[in-house]
Amino acid sequence: MEKTRDIPVFSLFGETTPFPDVVHCERFRDRAPQHDWHIGAHRHGQMAQVFIMHRGEAMIRIDEGTSLLGDGRFHYVAPQVVHALTIAGGSDGHVISIPAFVLSGIASSSAELGERLARPFCGAADPAMLGILGELTECFRSARPYRNMVLVGLTQAFLAAIAAGQADAPDPAASGYERQRRRLDALMAEHLGDRWRPKDYARALSITTGHLSRVCRETVGQSATDYIENAVLAEACRLLAFTREPVAEIGYRLGYRDPSYFSRRFRALKDVTPSEYRERFSTAAD
Repeated sequence: MEKTRDIPVFSLFGETTPFPDVVHCERFRDRAPQHDWHIGAHRHGQMAQVFIMHRGEAMIRIDEGTSLLGDGRFHYVAPQVVHALTIAGGSDGHVISIPAFVLSGIASSSAELGERLARPFCGAADPAMLGILGELTECFRSARPYRNMVLVGLTQAFLAAIAAGQADAPDPAASGYERQRRRLDALMAEHLGDRWRPKDYARALSITTGHLSRVCRETVGQSATDYIENAVLAEACRLLAFTREPVAEIGYRLGYRDPSYFSRRFRALKDVTPSEYRERFSTAAD
Protein backbone atom coordinates (compact mmCIF):
# COMPACT_ATOMS: atom_id res chain seq x y z
CA MET A 1 0.00 0.00 0.00
CA GLU A 2 1.33 3.39 -0.92
CA LYS A 3 2.09 5.60 2.05
CA THR A 4 1.21 9.29 1.89
CA ARG A 5 1.64 12.22 4.20
CA ASP A 6 -2.10 12.49 4.74
CA ILE A 7 -4.93 9.99 4.73
CA PRO A 8 -7.00 10.86 1.63
CA VAL A 9 -10.59 11.98 2.13
CA PHE A 10 -12.81 10.49 -0.58
CA SER A 11 -16.31 11.55 -1.48
CA LEU A 12 -17.20 8.24 -3.11
CA PHE A 13 -15.90 4.72 -3.64
CA GLY A 14 -12.38 5.50 -4.86
CA GLU A 15 -13.15 9.03 -6.02
CA THR A 16 -12.66 12.60 -4.80
CA THR A 17 -15.44 14.09 -6.92
CA PRO A 18 -18.39 15.81 -5.20
CA PHE A 19 -21.19 13.61 -3.90
CA PRO A 20 -23.63 13.38 -6.83
CA ASP A 21 -26.90 12.34 -5.23
CA VAL A 22 -28.88 12.07 -2.02
CA VAL A 23 -27.66 8.44 -1.76
CA HIS A 24 -25.35 6.63 -4.16
CA CYS A 25 -25.58 2.95 -5.18
CA GLU A 26 -23.12 1.14 -7.42
CA ARG A 27 -21.70 -2.32 -8.11
CA PHE A 28 -18.08 -3.20 -7.47
CA ARG A 29 -17.65 -3.68 -11.22
CA ASP A 30 -18.74 -0.09 -11.93
CA ARG A 31 -15.61 1.49 -10.47
CA ALA A 32 -13.21 -1.04 -8.91
CA PRO A 33 -11.65 -2.15 -12.25
CA GLN A 34 -10.54 1.46 -12.83
CA HIS A 35 -8.46 1.13 -9.65
CA ASP A 36 -7.17 -2.42 -10.33
CA TRP A 37 -9.74 -3.70 -7.81
CA HIS A 38 -7.92 -1.95 -4.95
CA ILE A 39 -9.04 1.16 -3.06
CA GLY A 40 -6.22 2.45 -0.85
CA ALA A 41 -6.50 3.70 2.71
CA HIS A 42 -8.85 6.67 2.97
CA ARG A 43 -11.72 8.06 4.97
CA HIS A 44 -14.98 9.93 4.36
CA GLY A 45 -15.54 13.07 6.36
CA GLN A 46 -19.29 13.30 5.95
CA MET A 47 -20.36 9.94 4.62
CA ALA A 48 -20.89 6.32 5.69
CA GLN A 49 -20.66 3.32 3.37
CA VAL A 50 -21.99 -0.22 3.28
CA PHE A 51 -20.10 -2.87 1.29
CA ILE A 52 -22.15 -5.97 0.44
CA MET A 53 -20.63 -9.02 -1.26
CA HIS A 54 -22.97 -11.16 -3.35
CA ARG A 55 -20.38 -13.37 -5.01
CA GLY A 56 -16.62 -13.33 -4.57
CA GLU A 57 -14.50 -11.88 -1.79
CA ALA A 58 -12.56 -8.83 -0.66
CA MET A 59 -10.13 -8.02 2.10
CA ILE A 60 -11.31 -4.95 3.98
CA ARG A 61 -9.02 -3.08 6.33
CA ILE A 62 -10.71 -0.91 8.95
CA ASP A 63 -8.33 1.15 11.09
CA GLU A 64 -5.92 -1.48 12.44
CA GLY A 65 -7.94 -4.62 11.65
CA THR A 66 -8.28 -6.67 8.48
CA SER A 67 -11.13 -9.08 7.74
CA LEU A 68 -12.64 -11.03 4.87
CA LEU A 69 -15.76 -9.79 3.12
CA GLY A 70 -17.18 -13.00 1.67
CA ASP A 71 -20.36 -14.21 0.01
CA GLY A 72 -23.50 -12.93 1.70
CA ARG A 73 -21.65 -10.64 4.11
CA PHE A 74 -21.61 -6.88 4.60
CA HIS A 75 -19.40 -4.30 6.29
CA TYR A 76 -20.67 -0.96 7.51
CA VAL A 77 -18.05 1.83 7.68
CA ALA A 78 -18.93 4.91 9.73
CA PRO A 79 -17.79 8.44 8.83
CA GLN A 80 -14.15 9.32 9.62
CA VAL A 81 -13.11 5.64 9.87
CA VAL A 82 -9.98 4.83 7.86
CA HIS A 83 -10.47 1.87 5.55
CA ALA A 84 -9.02 0.16 2.47
CA LEU A 85 -10.41 -2.51 0.18
CA THR A 86 -8.82 -5.12 -2.08
CA ILE A 87 -11.44 -6.96 -4.12
CA ALA A 88 -10.93 -10.23 -5.97
CA GLY A 89 -11.30 -9.55 -9.69
CA GLY A 90 -14.77 -10.25 -11.02
CA SER A 91 -16.45 -10.16 -7.62
CA ASP A 92 -20.06 -9.00 -7.56
CA GLY A 93 -21.27 -6.73 -4.81
CA HIS A 94 -22.76 -3.36 -3.95
CA VAL A 95 -21.40 -0.17 -2.40
CA ILE A 96 -24.00 2.09 -0.81
CA SER A 97 -22.71 5.60 0.02
CA ILE A 98 -24.78 7.53 2.53
CA PRO A 99 -24.28 11.23 3.35
CA ALA A 100 -24.17 12.36 6.95
CA PHE A 101 -27.52 14.16 6.89
CA VAL A 102 -29.27 10.81 6.35
CA LEU A 103 -27.46 9.41 9.41
CA SER A 104 -28.37 12.53 11.40
CA GLY A 105 -32.02 12.01 10.59
CA ILE A 106 -31.81 8.50 12.02
CA ALA A 107 -29.95 9.61 15.14
CA SER A 108 -32.52 12.31 15.87
CA SER A 109 -35.34 9.77 15.87
CA SER A 110 -33.53 6.79 17.45
CA ALA A 111 -30.64 7.26 19.86
CA GLU A 112 -30.08 3.49 19.89
CA LEU A 113 -29.74 3.20 16.12
CA GLY A 114 -27.66 6.38 15.91
CA GLU A 115 -25.24 4.90 18.44
CA ARG A 116 -24.86 1.69 16.45
CA LEU A 117 -24.21 3.62 13.26
CA ALA A 118 -21.45 5.68 14.89
CA ARG A 119 -19.04 2.72 14.63
CA PRO A 120 -18.13 0.15 11.98
CA PHE A 121 -19.60 -3.36 12.16
CA CYS A 122 -20.19 -6.37 9.93
CA GLY A 123 -22.63 -9.22 9.60
CA ALA A 124 -24.60 -11.53 7.35
CA ALA A 125 -26.90 -10.04 4.71
CA ASP A 126 -30.30 -11.48 5.66
CA PRO A 127 -33.34 -11.65 3.32
CA ALA A 128 -34.98 -8.54 4.82
CA MET A 129 -31.86 -6.47 4.23
CA LEU A 130 -31.43 -7.77 0.67
CA GLY A 131 -35.08 -7.07 -0.09
CA ILE A 132 -34.71 -3.43 0.93
CA LEU A 133 -31.43 -3.24 -1.00
CA GLY A 134 -33.25 -4.36 -4.14
CA GLU A 135 -35.86 -1.63 -3.71
CA LEU A 136 -33.15 0.91 -2.95
CA THR A 137 -31.09 0.16 -6.06
CA GLU A 138 -34.20 0.11 -8.26
CA CYS A 139 -35.26 3.51 -6.90
CA PHE A 140 -31.74 4.88 -7.41
CA ARG A 141 -31.90 4.02 -11.11
CA SER A 142 -35.41 5.43 -11.55
CA ALA A 143 -36.81 8.87 -12.27
CA ARG A 144 -39.98 8.37 -10.23
CA PRO A 145 -41.80 11.27 -8.53
CA TYR A 146 -40.41 12.18 -5.11
CA ARG A 147 -37.42 9.96 -5.84
CA ASN A 148 -35.10 11.61 -3.30
CA MET A 149 -37.61 11.30 -0.48
CA VAL A 150 -38.15 7.62 -1.30
CA LEU A 151 -34.37 7.06 -1.47
CA VAL A 152 -33.85 8.57 1.98
CA GLY A 153 -36.68 6.52 3.47
CA LEU A 154 -35.43 3.27 1.93
CA THR A 155 -31.86 4.03 3.03
CA GLN A 156 -32.95 4.58 6.61
CA ALA A 157 -34.90 1.31 6.53
CA PHE A 158 -31.86 -0.41 5.04
CA LEU A 159 -29.58 0.90 7.80
CA ALA A 160 -32.08 -0.18 10.44
CA ALA A 161 -32.13 -3.67 8.91
CA ILE A 162 -28.34 -4.10 8.89
CA ALA A 163 -28.02 -2.77 12.45
CA ALA A 164 -30.89 -4.81 13.88
CA GLY A 165 -28.81 -7.73 15.10
CA GLN A 166 -25.68 -5.87 16.15
CA ALA A 167 -26.32 -5.15 19.82
CA ASP A 168 -28.50 -6.03 22.75
CA ALA A 169 -31.34 -3.72 23.65
CA PRO A 170 -29.94 -0.59 25.29
CA ASP A 171 -30.70 0.72 28.72
CA PRO A 172 -33.29 3.49 28.13
CA ALA A 173 -31.93 5.38 31.13
CA ALA A 174 -28.60 5.74 29.33
CA SER A 175 -29.97 7.19 26.11
CA GLY A 176 -29.49 10.79 27.26
CA TYR A 177 -25.87 10.10 28.11
CA GLU A 178 -25.38 8.38 24.74
CA ARG A 179 -26.71 11.42 22.88
CA GLN A 180 -24.38 13.70 24.82
CA ARG A 181 -21.42 11.45 24.15
CA ARG A 182 -22.15 11.50 20.42
CA ARG A 183 -22.13 15.29 20.60
CA LEU A 184 -18.80 15.05 22.41
CA ASP A 185 -17.46 12.72 19.68
CA ALA A 186 -18.46 15.23 17.00
CA LEU A 187 -16.67 18.03 18.85
CA MET A 188 -13.57 15.91 19.33
CA ALA A 189 -13.43 15.22 15.59
CA GLU A 190 -13.26 19.00 15.05
CA HIS A 191 -10.79 19.81 17.84
CA LEU A 192 -8.41 16.83 18.09
CA GLY A 193 -5.44 19.07 17.37
CA ASP A 194 -6.47 21.89 19.70
CA ARG A 195 -5.63 20.06 22.94
CA TRP A 196 -9.02 20.84 24.40
CA ARG A 197 -9.44 19.68 27.98
CA PRO A 198 -12.65 18.36 29.56
CA LYS A 199 -13.57 21.87 30.72
CA ASP A 200 -13.36 23.13 27.12
CA TYR A 201 -15.64 20.39 25.81
CA ALA A 202 -18.02 20.83 28.74
CA ARG A 203 -18.27 24.54 28.01
CA ALA A 204 -18.99 23.88 24.34
CA LEU A 205 -21.67 21.34 25.31
CA SER A 206 -23.19 23.73 27.90
CA ILE A 207 -22.75 21.20 30.70
CA THR A 208 -20.52 21.05 33.76
CA THR A 209 -17.20 19.25 33.80
CA GLY A 210 -18.61 16.90 36.42
CA HIS A 211 -21.54 16.01 34.18
CA LEU A 212 -19.20 15.41 31.24
CA SER A 213 -17.28 12.99 33.43
CA ARG A 214 -20.53 11.16 34.26
CA VAL A 215 -21.39 10.95 30.56
CA CYS A 216 -18.07 9.26 29.82
CA ARG A 217 -18.22 6.99 32.87
CA GLU A 218 -21.77 5.83 32.08
CA THR A 219 -21.19 5.20 28.37
CA VAL A 220 -17.58 4.03 28.01
CA GLY A 221 -16.39 3.42 31.57
CA GLN A 222 -13.62 6.01 31.35
CA SER A 223 -12.99 9.44 32.78
CA ALA A 224 -13.50 12.35 30.38
CA THR A 225 -9.74 13.02 30.43
CA ASP A 226 -8.90 9.42 29.49
CA TYR A 227 -11.62 9.23 26.84
CA ILE A 228 -10.43 12.42 25.15
CA GLU A 229 -6.77 11.41 25.21
CA ASN A 230 -7.58 7.94 23.89
CA ALA A 231 -9.43 9.54 20.97
CA VAL A 232 -6.41 11.73 20.21
CA LEU A 233 -4.04 8.78 20.32
CA ALA A 234 -6.39 6.67 18.19
CA GLU A 235 -6.00 9.33 15.51
CA ALA A 236 -2.24 9.20 16.07
CA CYS A 237 -2.37 5.46 15.42
CA ARG A 238 -4.19 6.03 12.14
CA LEU A 239 -1.66 8.63 11.01
CA LEU A 240 1.26 6.42 12.00
CA ALA A 241 -0.19 3.41 10.20
CA PHE A 242 -1.49 5.05 7.05
CA THR A 243 0.94 7.93 6.40
CA ARG A 244 4.68 8.53 6.38
CA GLU A 245 4.42 11.81 8.24
CA PRO A 246 7.25 12.16 10.78
CA VAL A 247 6.36 11.19 14.34
CA ALA A 248 7.10 14.66 15.69
CA GLU A 249 4.82 16.27 13.10
CA ILE A 250 1.99 13.91 14.02
CA GLY A 251 2.43 14.94 17.63
CA TYR A 252 2.37 18.63 16.68
CA ARG A 253 -0.73 18.12 14.54
CA LEU A 254 -2.52 16.57 17.50
CA GLY A 255 -1.54 19.32 19.91
CA TYR A 256 1.55 17.82 21.58
CA ARG A 257 4.10 20.63 21.45
CA ASP A 258 6.84 18.47 23.00
CA PRO A 259 7.70 15.42 20.84
CA SER A 260 9.21 13.55 23.77
CA TYR A 261 6.03 14.04 25.84
CA PHE A 262 3.95 12.77 22.91
CA SER A 263 6.13 9.65 22.73
CA ARG A 264 5.88 9.08 26.49
CA ARG A 265 2.08 9.40 26.52
CA PHE A 266 1.77 7.16 23.45
CA ARG A 267 3.95 4.51 25.06
CA ALA A 268 2.07 4.74 28.37
CA LEU A 269 -1.22 3.93 26.63
CA LYS A 270 -0.09 1.70 23.76
CA ASP A 271 2.89 -0.09 25.38
CA VAL A 272 5.13 0.82 22.41
CA THR A 273 6.69 4.02 21.13
CA PRO A 274 5.15 5.69 18.06
CA SER A 275 8.05 4.49 15.90
CA GLU A 276 7.72 0.93 17.19
CA TYR A 277 3.99 1.04 16.55
CA ARG A 278 4.51 2.18 12.96
CA GLU A 279 7.12 -0.51 12.33
CA ARG A 280 4.97 -3.28 13.85
CA PHE A 281 1.92 -2.22 11.91
CA SER A 282 3.80 -1.93 8.62
CA THR A 283 5.37 -5.36 9.12
CA ALA A 284 1.99 -6.93 9.85
CA ALA A 285 0.50 -5.36 6.73
CA ASP A 286 3.16 -6.73 4.35
